[in-house]
Amino acid sequence: MSDFHGVRSSAPFIRTGTWRGAMASAEGAPLRVLIVHVWFWPHVGGGDQHVEMLGRELVKLGHEVTVWCADVPEHEEKQFQRGGINVVRLSPSRVLAGVDPVVSLEGLSMDEFDIVHLHDTLPILIRKSLKMARNAGVPVVTTYHNDYIKNGFIANSIKSIRWSMQGKKTLHSSDARIVLTQYFEKLLRSKGVKGHIDIIPNGFSAIDEDAEKPSALGELGDRKLLTFVGRLSEQKGLDVLMDAWDLLAEDSDTGFDLAIAGKGELG
Repeated sequence: MSDFHGVRSSAPFIRTGTWRGAMASAEGAPLRVLIVHVWFWPHVGGGDQHVEMLGRELVKLGHEVTVWCADVPEHEEKQFQRGGINVVRLSPSRVLAGVDPVVSLEGLSMDEFDIVHLHDTLPILIRKSLKMARNAGVPVVTTYHNDYIKNGFIANSIKSIRWSMQGKKTLHSSDARIVLTQYFEKLLRSKGVKGHIDIIPNGFSAIDEDAEKPSALGELGDRKLLTFVGRLSEQKGLDVLMDAWDLLAEDSDTGFDLAIAGKGELG
Protein backbone atom coordinates (compact mmCIF):
# COMPACT_ATOMS: atom_id res chain seq x y z
CA MET A 1 0.00 0.00 0.00
CA SER A 2 1.89 2.94 -1.29
CA ASP A 3 0.01 5.81 0.32
CA PHE A 4 -1.11 4.59 3.75
CA HIS A 5 1.40 2.20 5.28
CA GLY A 6 -0.09 0.06 8.03
CA VAL A 7 -3.72 -0.15 6.89
CA ARG A 8 -5.45 -3.50 7.34
CA SER A 9 -8.57 -4.98 5.83
CA SER A 10 -11.77 -4.89 7.88
CA ALA A 11 -12.19 -8.64 7.36
CA PRO A 12 -10.17 -9.86 10.40
CA PHE A 13 -12.55 -8.04 12.74
CA ILE A 14 -15.70 -9.75 11.46
CA ARG A 15 -15.70 -12.79 13.70
CA THR A 16 -19.18 -14.29 13.42
CA GLY A 17 -20.10 -16.15 10.23
CA THR A 18 -23.80 -15.31 10.42
CA TRP A 19 -23.18 -11.64 9.61
CA ARG A 20 -23.55 -10.31 6.11
CA GLY A 21 -20.07 -8.78 6.26
CA ALA A 22 -18.45 -12.11 7.10
CA MET A 23 -20.23 -13.75 4.18
CA ALA A 24 -19.14 -11.01 1.80
CA SER A 25 -15.55 -11.26 2.99
CA ALA A 26 -15.49 -15.06 2.76
CA GLU A 27 -16.72 -14.89 -0.82
CA GLY A 28 -14.15 -12.26 -1.74
CA ALA A 29 -16.88 -9.72 -2.45
CA PRO A 30 -16.38 -6.03 -1.63
CA LEU A 31 -17.56 -4.88 1.77
CA ARG A 32 -19.86 -1.91 2.24
CA VAL A 33 -18.09 -0.06 5.03
CA LEU A 34 -19.49 2.80 7.10
CA ILE A 35 -16.89 4.88 8.94
CA VAL A 36 -18.23 7.25 11.60
CA HIS A 37 -16.12 10.10 12.97
CA VAL A 38 -17.28 13.47 14.25
CA TRP A 39 -14.62 15.34 12.30
CA PHE A 40 -13.75 15.02 8.61
CA TRP A 41 -12.46 17.21 5.80
CA PRO A 42 -12.42 20.23 5.59
CA HIS A 43 -11.83 20.05 9.36
CA VAL A 44 -8.11 19.44 9.90
CA GLY A 45 -6.74 17.12 12.57
CA GLY A 46 -4.93 13.85 13.14
CA GLY A 47 -8.10 11.78 13.52
CA ASP A 48 -9.59 13.29 10.36
CA GLN A 49 -6.51 12.35 8.34
CA HIS A 50 -6.51 8.85 9.84
CA VAL A 51 -10.13 8.30 8.77
CA GLU A 52 -9.61 9.70 5.28
CA MET A 53 -6.45 7.68 4.62
CA LEU A 54 -8.11 4.51 5.90
CA GLY A 55 -11.14 5.15 3.70
CA ARG A 56 -9.03 5.81 0.62
CA GLU A 57 -7.07 2.59 1.09
CA LEU A 58 -10.24 0.56 1.58
CA VAL A 59 -11.56 2.05 -1.67
CA LYS A 60 -8.33 0.97 -3.41
CA LEU A 61 -8.94 -2.55 -2.11
CA GLY A 62 -12.31 -2.54 -3.85
CA HIS A 63 -14.58 -1.82 -0.89
CA GLU A 64 -17.41 0.73 -0.90
CA VAL A 65 -16.79 3.31 1.83
CA THR A 66 -19.13 5.89 3.35
CA VAL A 67 -18.25 8.42 6.06
CA TRP A 68 -20.80 9.97 8.40
CA CYS A 69 -19.52 13.11 10.11
CA ALA A 70 -20.73 16.36 11.63
CA ASP A 71 -20.97 19.39 9.35
CA VAL A 72 -18.39 21.33 11.40
CA PRO A 73 -17.08 23.60 10.03
CA GLU A 74 -20.14 24.12 7.84
CA HIS A 75 -19.57 23.01 4.25
CA GLU A 76 -21.74 24.01 1.31
CA GLU A 77 -22.07 20.39 0.14
CA LYS A 78 -23.69 17.96 2.57
CA GLN A 79 -23.19 14.84 0.42
CA PHE A 80 -20.27 14.40 -1.95
CA GLN A 81 -17.38 12.12 -2.87
CA ARG A 82 -13.78 12.64 -1.80
CA GLY A 83 -11.07 10.20 -2.82
CA GLY A 84 -13.72 7.65 -3.74
CA ILE A 85 -15.35 7.96 -0.30
CA ASN A 86 -19.04 8.81 -0.04
CA VAL A 87 -19.26 11.62 2.52
CA VAL A 88 -22.45 12.48 4.43
CA ARG A 89 -22.18 15.63 6.55
CA LEU A 90 -24.80 16.04 9.29
CA SER A 91 -25.76 19.55 10.39
CA PRO A 92 -25.73 19.92 14.20
CA SER A 93 -28.43 21.75 16.13
CA ARG A 94 -25.69 22.89 18.54
CA VAL A 95 -22.20 21.90 19.66
CA LEU A 96 -21.79 20.87 23.30
CA ALA A 97 -18.68 22.27 25.00
CA GLY A 98 -17.35 23.17 21.57
CA VAL A 99 -16.42 19.55 20.79
CA ASP A 100 -19.58 17.40 20.62
CA PRO A 101 -22.01 18.28 17.81
CA VAL A 102 -25.63 17.33 18.49
CA VAL A 103 -26.75 15.64 15.28
CA SER A 104 -29.74 13.61 14.12
CA LEU A 105 -29.58 10.38 12.10
CA GLU A 106 -33.15 10.81 10.85
CA GLY A 107 -33.46 9.62 7.27
CA LEU A 108 -30.31 7.47 7.47
CA SER A 109 -30.19 3.68 7.57
CA MET A 110 -27.74 0.87 8.29
CA ASP A 111 -29.38 -1.46 5.78
CA GLU A 112 -26.82 -0.71 3.05
CA PHE A 113 -23.74 -1.51 5.18
CA ASP A 114 -21.91 -4.74 6.03
CA ILE A 115 -19.77 -3.31 8.82
CA VAL A 116 -19.52 -0.09 10.84
CA HIS A 117 -16.22 1.37 12.05
CA LEU A 118 -16.59 3.94 14.83
CA HIS A 119 -13.75 6.32 15.66
CA ASP A 120 -14.09 7.48 19.27
CA THR A 121 -16.40 6.39 22.08
CA LEU A 122 -18.12 9.39 23.68
CA PRO A 123 -19.61 11.78 21.05
CA ILE A 124 -23.35 11.82 20.38
CA LEU A 125 -22.85 10.89 16.71
CA ILE A 126 -20.83 7.82 17.73
CA ARG A 127 -23.34 6.59 20.32
CA LYS A 128 -26.34 7.13 18.04
CA SER A 129 -24.60 5.27 15.21
CA LEU A 130 -23.73 2.41 17.57
CA LYS A 131 -27.34 2.10 18.70
CA MET A 132 -28.59 2.10 15.11
CA ALA A 133 -26.05 -0.55 14.09
CA ARG A 134 -26.92 -2.79 17.05
CA ASN A 135 -30.62 -2.56 16.23
CA ALA A 136 -29.90 -3.42 12.59
CA GLY A 137 -27.61 -6.34 13.44
CA VAL A 138 -24.59 -4.80 11.70
CA PRO A 139 -21.19 -5.65 13.28
CA VAL A 140 -19.30 -2.75 14.84
CA VAL A 141 -15.57 -2.07 15.16
CA THR A 142 -14.48 0.81 17.41
CA THR A 143 -11.08 2.50 17.36
CA TYR A 144 -10.05 4.26 20.57
CA HIS A 145 -7.73 7.08 19.52
CA ASN A 146 -6.79 8.94 22.70
CA ASP A 147 -7.66 9.89 26.25
CA TYR A 148 -8.50 13.50 26.99
CA ILE A 149 -6.96 15.13 30.05
CA LYS A 150 -8.96 17.11 32.60
CA ASN A 151 -7.75 19.17 35.56
CA GLY A 152 -9.60 19.55 38.85
CA PHE A 153 -11.87 17.35 40.94
CA ILE A 154 -15.18 18.34 39.32
CA ALA A 155 -13.88 18.00 35.76
CA ASN A 156 -12.34 14.61 36.46
CA SER A 157 -15.50 13.42 38.24
CA ILE A 158 -17.59 14.29 35.18
CA LYS A 159 -15.03 12.56 32.96
CA SER A 160 -15.20 9.43 35.12
CA ILE A 161 -19.00 9.34 35.02
CA ARG A 162 -19.10 9.83 31.23
CA TRP A 163 -16.55 7.06 30.77
CA SER A 164 -18.47 4.60 32.95
CA MET A 165 -21.86 5.35 31.37
CA GLN A 166 -20.85 6.07 27.77
CA GLY A 167 -17.25 5.41 26.73
CA LYS A 168 -16.81 1.95 28.24
CA LYS A 169 -20.31 0.99 27.10
CA THR A 170 -19.40 1.86 23.50
CA LEU A 171 -16.37 -0.44 23.60
CA HIS A 172 -18.19 -3.31 25.34
CA SER A 173 -21.05 -3.03 22.83
CA SER A 174 -18.62 -3.32 19.90
CA ASP A 175 -17.71 -6.59 18.22
CA ALA A 176 -14.05 -5.57 17.95
CA ARG A 177 -11.87 -2.93 19.55
CA ILE A 178 -8.73 -1.26 18.17
CA VAL A 179 -6.10 0.89 19.85
CA LEU A 180 -3.06 2.50 18.26
CA THR A 181 -0.40 1.61 20.85
CA GLN A 182 0.31 -0.69 23.79
CA TYR A 183 -0.05 2.38 26.03
CA PHE A 184 -3.73 2.63 25.18
CA GLU A 185 -4.32 -1.10 25.57
CA LYS A 186 -2.92 -0.89 29.11
CA LEU A 187 -4.94 2.27 29.75
CA LEU A 188 -8.21 0.64 28.68
CA ARG A 189 -7.49 -2.43 30.81
CA SER A 190 -6.91 -0.14 33.80
CA LYS A 191 -10.24 1.54 33.04
CA GLY A 192 -12.08 -1.79 33.11
CA VAL A 193 -12.43 -2.67 29.42
CA LYS A 194 -12.90 -6.40 28.84
CA GLY A 195 -12.54 -8.53 25.74
CA HIS A 196 -9.96 -8.73 22.96
CA ILE A 197 -8.20 -5.52 21.89
CA ASP A 198 -6.26 -5.31 18.62
CA ILE A 199 -3.23 -3.01 18.50
CA ILE A 200 -2.84 -1.44 15.05
CA PRO A 201 -0.39 1.50 14.88
CA ASN A 202 -1.15 4.51 12.74
CA GLY A 203 0.06 4.36 9.18
CA PHE A 204 1.67 7.28 7.44
CA SER A 205 1.25 9.03 4.14
CA ALA A 206 4.40 9.46 2.08
CA ILE A 207 5.33 13.13 1.62
CA ASP A 208 5.98 14.19 -1.96
CA GLU A 209 7.18 17.73 -1.24
CA ASP A 210 10.85 18.48 -0.65
CA ALA A 211 11.73 18.96 3.01
CA GLU A 212 12.35 22.47 4.30
CA LYS A 213 14.50 23.19 7.33
CA PRO A 214 13.01 25.65 9.86
CA SER A 215 15.30 28.64 10.25
CA ALA A 216 15.21 28.35 14.05
CA LEU A 217 17.17 25.09 13.91
CA GLY A 218 20.36 26.80 12.85
CA GLU A 219 23.12 25.17 10.83
CA LEU A 220 23.16 21.36 10.82
CA GLY A 221 25.84 20.75 8.24
CA ASP A 222 25.60 17.32 6.66
CA ARG A 223 23.96 15.66 9.67
CA LYS A 224 20.54 14.09 9.26
CA LEU A 225 17.67 15.30 11.42
CA LEU A 226 15.03 13.14 13.11
CA THR A 227 11.96 15.22 13.99
CA PHE A 228 9.05 14.67 16.38
CA VAL A 229 6.16 17.10 15.96
CA GLY A 230 3.14 16.54 18.19
CA ARG A 231 1.73 16.63 21.69
CA LEU A 232 4.44 16.06 24.29
CA SER A 233 2.72 13.15 25.99
CA GLU A 234 3.14 9.47 26.78
CA GLN A 235 -0.04 8.97 24.76
CA LYS A 236 1.96 9.96 21.68
CA GLY A 237 4.91 7.71 22.54
CA LEU A 238 7.38 10.49 23.31
CA ASP A 239 8.69 8.59 26.34
CA VAL A 240 9.45 5.59 24.10
CA LEU A 241 11.27 7.83 21.64
CA MET A 242 13.38 9.39 24.39
CA ASP A 243 14.25 6.00 25.90
CA ALA A 244 15.32 4.77 22.46
CA TRP A 245 17.37 7.92 21.91
CA ASP A 246 19.15 7.45 25.25
CA LEU A 247 20.08 3.89 24.26
CA LEU A 248 21.38 4.98 20.86
CA ALA A 249 23.34 7.97 22.12
CA GLU A 250 24.66 6.43 25.33
CA ASP A 251 27.99 5.15 24.04
CA SER A 252 28.45 6.71 20.61
CA ASP A 253 27.42 9.44 18.22
CA THR A 254 24.20 8.50 16.44
CA GLY A 255 25.23 10.36 13.32
CA PHE A 256 22.03 12.39 13.35
CA ASP A 257 20.26 14.91 15.58
CA LEU A 258 16.83 14.87 17.21
CA ALA A 259 14.46 17.85 17.20
CA ILE A 260 11.23 17.85 19.25
CA ALA A 261 8.45 20.38 18.74
CA GLY A 262 5.12 20.63 20.53
CA LYS A 263 3.55 21.20 23.90
CA GLY A 264 2.05 18.96 26.55
CA GLU A 265 2.48 17.44 29.98
CA LEU A 266 6.03 16.22 29.22
CA GLY A 267 7.15 19.64 27.97
